[in-house]
Amino acid sequence: MSDKHLILWADPQSEAEKFLSAWESDAFESIEVQEENLALQFLKVHQVSILVASSSFGFDFWKQVQSLPNPPVCVLILKSDDLVRLDQFLNSFSFFRVLKESLPEGELRQQIESCIAEASFRAKQKQLRRESSKKYRELESLNQGLEKIVEERTRHIEMTKIEEEDQLLKVRNLIRFIKDLTLLSSVEELLQLVRKEVRKLGQFGDPLLLQVSAKSSVLYSYQSGHYNKIVNPKPPFRDTENLLPSSRGLQRFLANELGRPFVTPLIFELRVASINQQDQRIFLALESFVAESESDRISAFFSDRLETLTLALDRIFLESEYTEKAYLWEQTFDSLQRPIAILDVDYEVLRSNRLFSVGQSARSSPGKKCYEIFAQRESPCEGCPMAHALESGQTAQGTIRLGSQTFQVYSYPIILSQGRPTNAVNSYIDITQSRELYLKLLQSEKMSALGVLAGNIAHELNNPLTGIRSLAQVLMHQVEQGSTLHADLGEIEKATERSQKIIRNLQEFSRKENSTTEIFSLDEIIEKTIPMLKALIRNHRLDLELHAGTAKMKGEPQLIQQVIFNLINNACQAMKTGGVVTVTTEYDAVQKRLALVVKDTGPGIPKEVQDRIFEAFFTTKKEGFGTGLGLSLSKDIVARHDGTIEFSSDEGQGTEFRVLFDEAKA
Repeated sequence: MSDKHLILWADPQSEAEKFLSAWESDAFESIEVQEENLALQFLKVHQVSILVASSSFGFDFWKQVQSLPNPPVCVLILKSDDLVRLDQFLNSFSFFRVLKESLPEGELRQQIESCIAEASFRAKQKQLRRESSKKYRELESLNQGLEKIVEERTRHIEMTKIEEEDQLLKVRNLIRFIKDLTLLSSVEELLQLVRKEVRKLGQFGDPLLLQVSAKSSVLYSYQSGHYNKIVNPKPPFRDTENLLPSSRGLQRFLANELGRPFVTPLIFELRVASINQQDQRIFLALESFVAESESDRISAFFSDRLETLTLALDRIFLESEYTEKAYLWEQTFDSLQRPIAILDVDYEVLRSNRLFSVGQSARSSPGKKCYEIFAQRESPCEGCPMAHALESGQTAQGTIRLGSQTFQVYSYPIILSQGRPTNAVNSYIDITQSRELYLKLLQSEKMSALGVLAGNIAHELNNPLTGIRSLAQVLMHQVEQGSTLHADLGEIEKATERSQKIIRNLQEFSRKENSTTEIFSLDEIIEKTIPMLKALIRNHRLDLELHAGTAKMKGEPQLIQQVIFNLINNACQAMKTGGVVTVTTEYDAVQKRLALVVKDTGPGIPKEVQDRIFEAFFTTKKEGFGTGLGLSLSKDIVARHDGTIEFSSDEGQGTEFRVLFDEAKA
């Protein structure tokens, strides 16, 4: 059929066909019929695009027309005598146009063109529906194919998911097993864990661990609810020198050790590095009662765990060996009879022996400084050589004071790699007794030298002084008494007497032999000592206020002279630009005590060193101007005489030393 639209004109009385025939157009062809039946047959046979029918055709005609599979565009030609039925036609059927019977040609032509346009539109819709239907069928076919593919893929994914879940469960169990292994610290705990895991697989005997060497064997077996370690000092295999016995040989050995048959064994060798280096072998053995069909699953289970078991066992053996060696090292470290500590650059204690911690546990005090533990201080000990050792990289030594004890400290730097030291070992030697002996020896040598000097001075000066004094006395008898010359000779005689007295005092002060205890006057001892200090106090003013009177004390006069000498000497040395030294004695009749007070107008003692002034060898003087022994010896001498020595000092306002002695009993 051509692309033109077919117009069927069904009207027994119309002459419109003549108009349509005269209308030349490529858009349509027209056919006219006058009978209702012929029109219906034509519609059923041909594809009519536009039906123009008279209203004289009844309702049945239009009902059949609009029931066709592809009804045309319907145009109703309304007869003049059918106006009454118009509402019935419109309510019952669907018409594209309703035209009057006799229309002008122009209007008829316009209506026909609109019908052609509607027919074209419907034809396009129909074509689109056919194409859509075709596409829909193709899409439905593709959808069915995709559904099959998705279904197959879904089944595959579900199977894969099940396999992955099984694999994930295995991995999780393995991870849990490894995590449990990391928490174990003994072979017995490891075998308990293996026993627990094996019980989940089926019928198995209790796991055994066998450690063999050419000379002995160690068997860990499960008995009475726990694992026991059985050591056999005899060679485990008579015919095996390389420690690689066959499964049957191991089976016989285990049966002999257990005292019962060891059937259907599963034996795995654990190649533990720390053990194999010692020419030993380790085997994990257990009895299996599962079916042969389960052998693959059992093999997979153990193959996944043997490596981790080996690593865990290796760690346990290494930790055990390390613990034994650490214990041996710690016992050796603690047995040293001197404090020793390993320190880092911040003075924190990394390790120490028992003697280092004074009433504390250094091991239980991580992060504590060495001076906090050893000396109960908040800052590094004065004299500690560690800083110098770390800076120089060489061994350094120093001396520190801890209460009444003195320690010689040796600091040994530790260089772990090329570069600066990062740690140091401090060793402390108690030199308190040796230092006291040295102090006494030094004082003894000092007094001995002074005694030799005094003896030489006395020998060299006494004879000339005796001659001068004798000559002065002779001349005094030869001149007139009361004359100026007689008075001058008297002064010469008195001066020589004073010189001889000074020499005798010096000899007594430095007397080498052991002095004896005497009862003497404190004021007299001071008066004997002052002349020996004339040269020292020549730049200062000395005020003597002796009020002890007849009160006496008991002791060694020479030692008390040393105390007086040291206190006045320190006072004069403290006043570099001159000042006043006041020496006072007092007597308390109520408490029966004598007091010696030495006061200066110097700069005072700095607060930061006031706690250390009585320490031996501690001095604030420059090298060559003091040994640091004066006050230390004075304190010891006063203590030997059951006395006390104390001081008070304010910076810029001088220092006062007060020494108290008990009065000698009558």
